[in-house]
Amino acid sequence: FVALGSLYIKRLQEVPRRLFRIWFMDVTKQGLGACYAHVLNMIIAAVISRHMRGETILKDECAWYGMGYLIDTTLGLFLAIVLLRLLDQVANQRDWTSLKNSGVYTGTEGTLHWIHQVLAWLLILTIVKIMIYIFMWLS
Repeated sequence: FVALGSLYIKRLQEVPRRLFRIWFMDVTKQGLGACYAHVLNMIIAAVISRHMRGETILKDECAWYGMGYLIDTTLGLFLAIVLLRLLDQVANQRDWTSLKNSGVYTGTEGTLHWIHQVLAWLLILTIVKIMIYIFMWLS
């Protein structure tokens, strides 16, 4: 609730202020990504805690979740930024209108552009989580 409230306060200070619909679609995209990442982090923690390699004994899913969160907020953030930049390049090269103009949901295909952007973001999160899982598994 606090995070959503802070985003709304930030919206009130925007110049020029986005339409509520556009702001809501941006916030929803962020919220869906956060929920998806949380679920993937829980799955990764459960899988790693049940399938340990070597002599390491740490069956606490919460500890694995915490380690995954720390890795995600450092390495994961870096990887997501790299993949977003790569997506921008590919979208511009291939003229993918819905992906090359992130945050633009106007016109008759505005909702479709939002859906494409959400799906692209979830794909990026999935790739990042797989890379983090491999990193945690090999560590």
